[in-house]
Amino acid sequence: LYKGNYTSTLATILQSYKDRGFVTSFTTKNYNMHKLSNFSKIIEHADAIAISANTLEELAKAHELKKHISESGQRCSVYVQTILELLPWEETLQWFEEARKHHFQGITFLGYKSFGFGVNETPNAVPDDWFQQFKKRGANVGIDSVLATKYKDQLIAGGVEEYKLVGTDGLSTCYVDAVKKTVARNSFCDDVHAF
Repeated sequence: LYKGNYTSTLATILQSYKDRGFVTSFTTKNYNMHKLSNFSKIIEHADAIAISANTLEELAKAHELKKHISESGQRCSVYVQTILELLPWEETLQWFEEARKHHFQGITFLGYKSFGFGVNETPNAVPDDWFQQFKKRGANVGIDSVLATKYKDQLIAGGVEEYKLVGTDGLSTCYVDAVKKTVARNSFCDDVHAF
């Protein structure tokens, strides 16, 4: 079932899950995805795509990819995501304001992890009211389970209802690495299964 290069595998995986009634989504940092021969097939079977962008230059590329996805005519929501503690706070606010201008379906902040990309990085400090600062600026802001766990008390104190904070990874979602052909409860655990 999953033979061929990762992009044809991605289209196959998305179609397989979509055909079984799942809501399908994936993240990408392939800003040239629209040039793939099976781009329309990938978009056809994706309910949502989150484009990773950690700098203003990458954000501009993410916006260009969003335009191509929108022009495809498929009903696919496009989000942008970055790591909250990656940039100094003032640069994070600048990134956020620029992302808002591009009208993504939502902006997702990921928690800093000392795994993979984060092994060689040092997280930057964020103010206690970081979430409220984003919400005041008026955008659909989401967070991942790492941030929900790390800042749970601050988020609840800031008005986020506890039931909206993600519970245990892997109960209703999974992480599929189409390149490595593995499945896991999240992108940073050691319990990985090949397919």
